[in-house]
Amino acid sequence: MKRFLSILMTLLLAATPFMAIPLTANAADINVIATKHTYSNANTTIPYRLILPDNYNANGNYPMLLFLHGAGERGNDNELQFFNCVQKIYDTMPEDCIIVVPQCPLQQQWVDVLFATGTYSTDSVPESNELKAVVEIVKQLSENYAVDTDRIYAAGLSMGGYGTWDLMVRHNDIFAAAIAICGGADASKADLLKYTPLFVFHGSADPTVPVSGSQNVVNAIKNLGGTLVEYTEFAGLGHGAWNPAFETAGLLDKLLACKLSDRYPAPSTESEGTIGGTKQNVALGATATVSGLETNDGTFSPSYAVDGNGSTRVSFANDVDTQWLLLDLKQTYTVSSFEIAFKEHISEYEIQVSTDGKNFVSVYNLTGGAEQVTQTDSIILDAPVMARYVKYIQKKRWFYAPWNKYYSGGIFEFCVYTDSGSQGAQKYSNIIGTAKTFLANTSSSDARYANVLKYSEQLEAYLKMPNAQVKIADGLYEAIEKNINATAEINLAYQKSYTTTGTYTVNGAVQYPDKNGNSMTDGALAPANANWKHEAYMAFNKSSEDYKN
Repeated sequence: MKRFLSILMTLLLAATPFMAIPLTANAADINVIATKHTYSNANTTIPYRLILPDNYNANGNYPMLLFLHGAGERGNDNELQFFNCVQKIYDTMPEDCIIVVPQCPLQQQWVDVLFATGTYSTDSVPESNELKAVVEIVKQLSENYAVDTDRIYAAGLSMGGYGTWDLMVRHNDIFAAAIAICGGADASKADLLKYTPLFVFHGSADPTVPVSGSQNVVNAIKNLGGTLVEYTEFAGLGHGAWNPAFETAGLLDKLLACKLSDRYPAPSTESEGTIGGTKQNVALGATATVSGLETNDGTFSPSYAVDGNGSTRVSFANDVDTQWLLLDLKQTYTVSSFEIAFKEHISEYEIQVSTDGKNFVSVYNLTGGAEQVTQTDSIILDAPVMARYVKYIQKKRWFYAPWNKYYSGGIFEFCVYTDSGSQGAQKYSNIIGTAKTFLANTSSSDARYANVLKYSEQLEAYLKMPNAQVKIADGLYEAIEKNINATAEINLAYQKSYTTTGTYTVNGAVQYPDKNGNSMTDGALAPANANWKHEAYMAFNKSSEDYKN
């Protein structure tokens, strides 16, 4: 009875509402199969359960699924995290799979944000100790068990939905694909998620995590041309989307069909370490001056941009477009990159450097950038430059229509990096430039075009990640180089019209091919997890020039 009352009180106090399905008669089987473990480090302790396939073979090669529970299953009993969906996942898993289910401690969260916001900035909100521990658990299991590291997946609901999105942004090079249910995300990281298979679910009437938490990031990915995100919104449903989500036919089949190597090819030779070797932010503690402040009462300060604190900021005066921030690094450094954490991003700015404080040289110009959003810009120079003084120049304010007012940008942190491996960073920057030149001078009907675009965009996004790994970047570098140097193959069917007898639908909407459309000849590869079920044909119009030719 005490155990029952304990569970009941936990659920009454939890953020996850009573939309969960009760334990089934087979739940005891999961509790028997799943072994109990605990991970501890200096900052946190995480209990977790591990489910191995019935006939687990240490010489095998199994996919692994990480499941992150919601707020209602927090604790330290190493049992309550099974309350929602784990039994269903285990029962419907289409192949042998290792499943790991950690438990978040009470009063802690996978992501330290208010659930009701639906969004947050991964640049402003540090990775939680709990999620760091989960990543270490995944890494340890990958080393100690027969895990196929090309097929590691994440899934989570509610608070775990937030955690899943956070993992896919911060550790995009570990997880092949993910299922994110009624969570919230950082839409400004859509470029990193463009080529990541994501299966997203949310209820349209969710009162706990607003549906915009999923909508915004999904739309951001699609606006960049991403085709690997599948979004399902359950009309009229509240905060219980996990039940119908895991009842979606073929969901786990599609998840397990995804491979990390489709996004990050392995390099031909082994390479280790982080990009650029030892990286040092030489702007910390620099002398900072500005053209003007939004207020001059201590709320904002030039020094806040270089104090290493992501919650303080400088906010420029709003009276004119041109505003500036000048840093004196106090000695001359070889500078290889910059990072600007914006509170309010502006569309046009420039970075200049100088060794004497008088003669400045422009090293970076941005035009046509996003306005007002909170985001971090990572800028890697084509070649390192010598600099003691660094000047950031805002060229254009942003306009807030509801108040009919102009506002300048605000900066949480302005980082100036010097490192021991600038040539390494320059190598990746050079191949990205080569790829852009290739794409500008190559028809998209060329079979090489799609891969060069994919891998160059993936590399450019990956280089913005903290602690980007040389091994991953080298694999993308080689993939770009290989495709550029491959023999040109022209696709004669590119953008030609066709008709078809049958179509493949997803949630009732026609996807492949679109009748009388162009999805089969648009040059874009279909998702690797597409489930082809219909016989169909395509043919060119007999009276067309295409047919005659």
